[in-house]
This record gives sequence, C-alpha cells and structure tokens, in this order.
Amino acid sequence: MADHHGSAVWKFQQNRLFEDIAKRHILRRGKVVLSEVYEKHYVREHASRQNAGDPISSQTFYRWVSTKIHPDVLIAAQQGRVAAKEAKTALTGRVEHTQFMNEVQCDARYNPIALLNPLSLRPSGVRPVTYSGIETKTTVAMGEFIDYENNAESSAGVIELLKLMLLPTPNLHIEIGLGNEYKRYGYGKPTEVRLDSGKANTAAKIDDFLKLATCGSSYTRTRDSKGNGLIEGWHARHKSEFLSHLPGAYDDTQQSNIDPKHWTKFAVLTNLEHKILSDRYWLRYNYSFSKQRNFYLHEQWALESDFAEPSLPPNPKLILDFPGTPHLRKIIPKVGIVIQLNHQIRVFNSDELQEFRRIRTSQLSQSDEQRVQVIASPMRSTVSVYCSKLNRGIEHVPLIAAPDYETFFEGSNQFYRQLVAENLEIDLASMTDQQIIDYAHNRDAMIKRYLTKQKQKGKQRAIRLEDMRNSQEAEVSRLLPYSDKPLIQSHETDPELEQIEEHEEKEESEPQNQSTERPDWSSRANPFNKKGR
Repeated sequence: MADHHGSAVWKFQQNRLFEDIAKRHILRRGKVVLSEVYEKHYVREHASRQNAGDPISSQTFYRWVSTKIHPDVLIAAQQGRVAAKEAKTALTGRVEHTQFMNEVQCDARYNPIALLNPLSLRPSGVRPVTYSGIETKTTVAMGEFIDYENNAESSAGVIELLKLMLLPTPNLHIEIGLGNEYKRYGYGKPTEVRLDSGKANTAAKIDDFLKLATCGSSYTRTRDSKGNGLIEGWHARHKSEFLSHLPGAYDDTQQSNIDPKHWTKFAVLTNLEHKILSDRYWLRYNYSFSKQRNFYLHEQWALESDFAEPSLPPNPKLILDFPGTPHLRKIIPKVGIVIQLNHQIRVFNSDELQEFRRIRTSQLSQSDEQRVQVIASPMRSTVSVYCSKLNRGIEHVPLIAAPDYETFFEGSNQFYRQLVAENLEIDLASMTDQQIIDYAHNRDAMIKRYLTKQKQKGKQRAIRLEDMRNSQEAEVSRLLPYSDKPLIQSHETDPELEQIEEHEEKEESEPQNQSTERPDWSSRANPFNKKGR
C-alpha cells in the first residue's frame, strides 16, 4: 500500500508539473522545440521543487504532449487561430463558411493630447475620446470614431463607431492623402460585438441599434483587460507608437476625472490635423506585417473573405438616421451651421434654417441655451437640426459647396481671422505627416509671437495711462487751493472756527441759555460741498 500511495503521489506531481510548466512554454507564439522545453524547464523545475523520484523520460514527455494537448489548440497557440482553421480545412477537405467579420472587439480610450479648435485656433480644453474596433481573427483595425466635443465616454460614441464599421466612408485613403496601395479593407456585418460592462456600453440604445443592423451582441461582464485583450493591445500600441510622438501629448494615466485644461498651453495641432494623422496610422497598420501571427494583415483579410466584399446591411438609411452623437452648434446669421465632419469643415445653410433662427431668437430669452442639436454624418449631404426648448426642428439642411470663410469670423480678431482662413484653405491631404507637424509648429510660433507683442503693447499702454494719470493729478493739485489740506478739517485745529466760537460766547449773556449742540461747520470747512458753495 505504501508503494502504491507513493506511486500515486509521484504521478500527481508529474501531472501538476506538466500542466504548470510544460504547457506554459509549449502554448506560446512561434516555433517551440520540445527537447529544450523538457531539458531547460521541465527537468530543472522538477529538481527545484525537490519532488520524490526521477522526472518522466523524454519519450513519455513527447507522448504527453501529443495526448494531453489538442492539435488544434497547439496550432492556434503557436501560429494563430487562422492557421488552426486552415489546418482543419486541409485535414477534413471541407471549407467552413462563416459570416464575414464574425467577431469584433470595441472599446473607448482617452487621447491625452491638447488640441486647438480649427475654427478659432484657441485651445479646445477637451480630451478627445477614441472609439476603436478590432476584428479578432486577423486583428485588422475596423475603424475609429474620435469625439472632440465631449469629455467622457458615451453610448452615442459607440453607435457612431458601429455606423462607421457598417457603412464606412468611401475612398477614405484618398480623402486623407494615401494612395491606392492603402485602400481600406475590412467592413461588414459582425455577428458578435464584444463590449465591456461600462455604462456607455450597456445602454439600451446600443441594443436597439444592433437589432436594427441585424447584428448579434455579446457583452463581457468584466472590465478586466483579459476580456477584450486584442482591443486593449491595440490601444496600447496606438498610444506608444503614434500618440506619444505628437506635439501636445501628455501622460494622463487614463484617469477619467483629470482636468485637460491644465495642458491647453501645449496645444499645437488642430482637431482636423489630428484626425488625418490618426486615420493614416490605422490604415497603415492594416497593411503591416504581424510578427506575432506571421502574416500580412490585409492579405489574410482578403483570404478570410475569399476576395469578396461583404454585403451591406439591409437598411442603410435607417442606420444613418439613427440618433448618434448630437453636435451642439450655434446658427450663425447669414452663414448657417459650421461643423467638422471627419477631415473637413462643412457649412450647412438654407432660408428655412435662417427663418428658424429668427423664430428661435424671438421666442427664447438671452439666458436660454443658444445652441441647437445637429445630427450629421459624413455619408449624408444634409444635417438635421433640433431645438429642445421649442420642441421643433428641421429635417434636411443642405450642404453649401463654396462658403465664404471671411463671414465666419466677422467679430473676431483680425490676426486670427486671417490665420484661420489660411488654415482652412490649406489642403492637408496633400501634405506628409512631417509637413503637417512642421506647419503646426510654424503656426504655433506665429501665435506665440503675436501674443508676446500684444502683452508688450499692453504693458506700454499701462505705462502711458499711469503717466497720464500722474500728470492730471499734478495739474489738479496746482489748480486747487485746498489740495494740500484735508478736505474736512476738525474744529479743534481750525483757527477760524475757534474765533467764531469765542465771539458767540461773548454775545451770550446768560449761561443757562447756552446750547450744548455745536453748529455744523462742515459746509464751510469743505470747499467741495455743494451746500457751502
């Protein structure tokens, strides 16, 4: 019985050692040599634990690898799940057709960078929030939506991301200045959308949108990064390789309650420039080589889709009209609504919109919110305007082809008005990444020189005003005879007042008739008193 009990303990120890040590080194990326795992890890760990008896032989170790680890799991761990699927297809001779882009991981992340408003070139004071989606089979970036207005995650941002994945911007590579070699691959209808358990991702509004798009939904009920490991890795890569190298970037440790206005003085790039650079980065990433999975992302994507474009959703109009992120904008007289959509500044105006502005101005007080909600999409040539105070709005406000930029900034500073007009007329898509950054640095230097000159002019103006005030005070002192004396003198020190009191005492014959109240001589003593003049 003792020998049998000792044999059972030894087998338990060897199995535990195989599960804890051997599997951890075998199920990893890349080529694995089993003899090295056995000699360097298994045998050494057996000796360090001081287990009873000798370790299993190398032949037994190889047999355990083949019997205790499934071949599909081994290939998926070492070469990726796509390679495991191909191996299974070659083994069975049967192709498994699954719906294209069957699983997507989505998440939002703060962009710790200070940016400028492209319409005023003043710091926006908002930390952008990026919503990204990653396809799980090939780790292709499906797209991103950047919210430059709100300072927190929202369900509307998630819906905007899903819209861009289902109905992407056509010819995005041309719009941001990339050639046809960076044509966008990867969009379609996902059967599973993996979101975390935050409030922004568990709203009923997202469920309604997924049902409208006939997409399945799956939620991971934990905020742990293991639940959505691919999207977390993408965000870390985006921050280390792209965002940290841009001017105006800072480290916020991903805190949600941080005040971004502290870093506004470091803002150099505008929202437009940041959007173009960010979209260029993830498109180039889709054409990169994955060392971890040993394939080019865009080639593997084409292989997964059988070189066929996916089918679009059955109801694209309803998807575009689904309320996403509302933009709060003012209706400018004679101009309309100015809004940034992706990489362009667009202007929407009509006679009906201006009439709506006049009605709204006449019915609302000055203390009411002067901005309206604007629902816009890059895929549409019109916007919808709604005012919650009046409970009415306009459905379709058309796009103006060639707006007059000088009208936008009629009341602003002349320097900023010219600088903004030049900034909007520059074709950023025709510039390289470094040219955009250099242009932003030159513009920042111009603004700093202008602010320095304005500060110097303010100091000189203050000195001139001080000299003028001193000269006026000297002139007043010379003209006024009482300028060196107090305006109201005490009766105890005024000699004229003492003579008057002595004269009154002599005239009074009876002491009991003397009054205890002293007369008011302030009107006589004060030359500036109107009663004494």
